[in-house]
Amino acid sequence: MADDVYDEACRALIDAVGAELGPWMEGRILQLAPGQVDRAAAVASQATTEVVEGLRALVATDIDAQRGTPLQLVRRVTRLATAVLRDAGVAPVHRDPWQTEAEPNDDYDLIPATWADLGPESGEAGLVWGAAKAMAHLDRHRPPAE
Repeated sequence: MADDVYDEACRALIDAVGAELGPWMEGRILQLAPGQVDRAAAVASQATTEVVEGLRALVATDIDAQRGTPLQLVRRVTRLATAVLRDAGVAPVHRDPWQTEAEPNDDYDLIPATWADLGPESGEAGLVWGAAKAMAHLDRHRPPAE
Protein backbone atom coordinates (compact mmCIF):
# COMPACT_ATOMS: atom_id res chain seq x y z
CA MET A 1 0.00 0.00 0.00
CA ALA A 2 2.68 2.52 1.01
CA ASP A 3 4.66 1.72 -2.14
CA ASP A 4 1.60 2.44 -4.31
CA VAL A 5 1.12 5.79 -2.61
CA TYR A 6 4.82 6.55 -3.08
CA ASP A 7 4.69 5.60 -6.78
CA GLU A 8 1.73 7.91 -7.35
CA ALA A 9 3.46 10.72 -5.44
CA CYS A 10 6.54 10.27 -7.65
CA ARG A 11 4.46 10.58 -10.82
CA ALA A 12 2.69 13.66 -9.48
CA LEU A 13 5.99 15.32 -8.53
CA ILE A 14 7.53 14.68 -11.94
CA ASP A 15 4.43 16.04 -13.68
CA ALA A 16 4.26 19.16 -11.50
CA VAL A 17 7.95 19.99 -11.77
CA GLY A 18 7.87 19.27 -15.49
CA ALA A 19 5.09 21.82 -15.89
CA GLU A 20 6.31 24.55 -13.52
CA LEU A 21 10.12 24.54 -13.56
CA GLY A 22 10.54 25.99 -17.05
CA PRO A 23 8.19 28.95 -16.65
CA TRP A 24 9.59 29.63 -13.18
CA MET A 25 13.19 29.66 -14.39
CA GLU A 26 12.40 31.68 -17.49
CA GLY A 27 10.57 34.22 -15.36
CA ARG A 28 13.45 34.50 -12.89
CA ILE A 29 15.92 35.13 -15.71
CA LEU A 30 13.70 37.70 -17.41
CA GLN A 31 13.13 39.58 -14.13
CA LEU A 32 16.84 40.36 -14.05
CA ALA A 33 17.64 40.37 -17.78
CA PRO A 34 14.54 41.24 -19.83
CA GLY A 35 16.49 41.18 -23.09
CA GLN A 36 17.45 37.53 -22.74
CA VAL A 37 14.15 36.07 -24.00
CA ASP A 38 15.63 33.45 -26.34
CA ARG A 39 18.34 32.31 -23.96
CA ALA A 40 15.91 32.22 -21.05
CA ALA A 41 13.54 29.97 -22.99
CA ALA A 42 16.36 27.66 -24.09
CA VAL A 43 17.82 27.36 -20.60
CA ALA A 44 14.40 26.80 -19.05
CA SER A 45 13.77 23.96 -21.50
CA GLN A 46 17.19 22.44 -20.85
CA ALA A 47 16.70 22.71 -17.07
CA THR A 48 13.30 21.04 -17.26
CA THR A 49 14.66 18.16 -19.32
CA GLU A 50 17.62 17.71 -16.98
CA VAL A 51 15.51 17.74 -13.83
CA VAL A 52 12.74 15.50 -15.15
CA GLU A 53 15.31 12.94 -16.29
CA GLY A 54 17.05 13.20 -12.92
CA LEU A 55 13.77 12.80 -11.06
CA ARG A 56 12.89 9.71 -13.08
CA ALA A 57 16.27 8.18 -12.27
CA LEU A 58 16.03 9.11 -8.60
CA VAL A 59 12.57 7.67 -8.05
CA ALA A 60 13.49 4.52 -9.99
CA THR A 61 16.14 3.93 -7.32
CA ASP A 62 15.05 2.02 -4.25
CA ILE A 63 14.22 4.45 -1.44
CA ASP A 64 16.91 2.96 0.79
CA ALA A 65 19.54 3.57 -1.90
CA GLN A 66 18.59 7.17 -2.78
CA ARG A 67 21.42 9.54 -1.96
CA GLY A 68 19.85 12.83 -2.85
CA THR A 69 16.55 14.63 -2.94
CA PRO A 70 14.44 15.87 -5.80
CA LEU A 71 14.80 19.47 -4.64
CA GLN A 72 18.59 19.13 -4.86
CA LEU A 73 18.16 18.37 -8.57
CA VAL A 74 16.18 21.57 -9.03
CA ARG A 75 18.67 23.61 -7.06
CA ARG A 76 21.57 22.36 -9.19
CA VAL A 77 20.04 23.49 -12.49
CA THR A 78 19.92 27.10 -11.36
CA ARG A 79 23.55 27.16 -12.51
CA LEU A 80 22.16 27.36 -16.06
CA ALA A 81 20.23 30.53 -15.28
CA THR A 82 23.22 31.95 -13.42
CA ALA A 83 25.37 31.48 -16.53
CA VAL A 84 22.86 33.39 -18.68
CA LEU A 85 22.75 36.26 -16.21
CA ARG A 86 26.53 36.43 -15.84
CA ASP A 87 26.99 36.34 -19.63
CA ALA A 88 24.48 39.19 -19.93
CA GLY A 89 26.52 41.25 -17.48
CA VAL A 90 23.83 41.37 -14.80
CA ALA A 91 25.22 42.52 -11.47
CA PRO A 92 24.75 40.08 -8.57
CA VAL A 93 21.83 40.85 -6.28
CA HIS A 94 22.14 41.70 -2.61
CA ARG A 95 21.71 38.67 -0.37
CA ASP A 96 21.90 38.38 3.36
CA PRO A 97 25.11 36.94 4.87
CA TRP A 98 23.49 33.60 5.71
CA GLN A 99 22.36 33.08 2.10
CA THR A 100 25.78 34.06 0.82
CA GLU A 101 27.47 31.58 3.13
CA ALA A 102 24.98 28.77 2.45
CA GLU A 103 25.01 29.17 -1.34
CA PRO A 104 28.11 31.15 -2.33
CA ASN A 105 27.57 30.65 -6.09
CA ASP A 106 23.96 31.80 -6.09
CA ASP A 107 24.76 35.37 -7.16
CA TYR A 108 21.18 36.04 -8.25
CA ASP A 109 19.23 34.41 -5.40
CA LEU A 110 17.80 31.82 -7.78
CA ILE A 111 17.98 28.68 -5.66
CA PRO A 112 14.48 27.79 -4.49
CA ALA A 113 14.10 27.37 -0.75
CA THR A 114 11.03 25.15 -1.09
CA TRP A 115 8.98 23.38 -3.74
CA ALA A 116 6.38 26.13 -3.47
CA ASP A 117 8.85 28.58 -4.99
CA LEU A 118 8.33 26.81 -8.34
CA GLY A 119 4.55 27.02 -8.12
CA PRO A 120 1.54 25.65 -6.27
CA GLU A 121 1.48 22.28 -8.03
CA SER A 122 5.13 21.63 -7.24
CA GLY A 123 4.63 22.88 -3.69
CA GLU A 124 1.87 20.39 -3.01
CA ALA A 125 3.52 17.55 -4.94
CA GLY A 126 6.82 18.04 -3.09
CA LEU A 127 5.13 17.82 0.30
CA VAL A 128 3.12 14.76 -0.71
CA TRP A 129 6.23 13.09 -2.15
CA GLY A 130 8.16 13.63 1.10
CA ALA A 131 5.31 12.26 3.22
CA ALA A 132 4.81 9.28 0.89
CA LYS A 133 8.50 8.43 0.95
CA ALA A 134 8.57 8.64 4.74
CA MET A 135 5.49 6.43 4.95
CA ALA A 136 7.03 3.86 2.58
CA HIS A 137 10.26 3.91 4.57
CA LEU A 138 8.45 3.45 7.89
CA ASP A 139 6.27 0.71 6.45
CA ARG A 140 9.34 -1.13 5.18
CA HIS A 141 11.42 -0.75 8.35
CA ARG A 142 8.80 -0.92 11.08
CA PRO A 143 9.52 -3.76 13.50
CA PRO A 144 6.98 -6.58 13.24
CA ALA A 145 4.10 -6.37 15.69
CA GLU A 146 4.38 -8.81 18.56
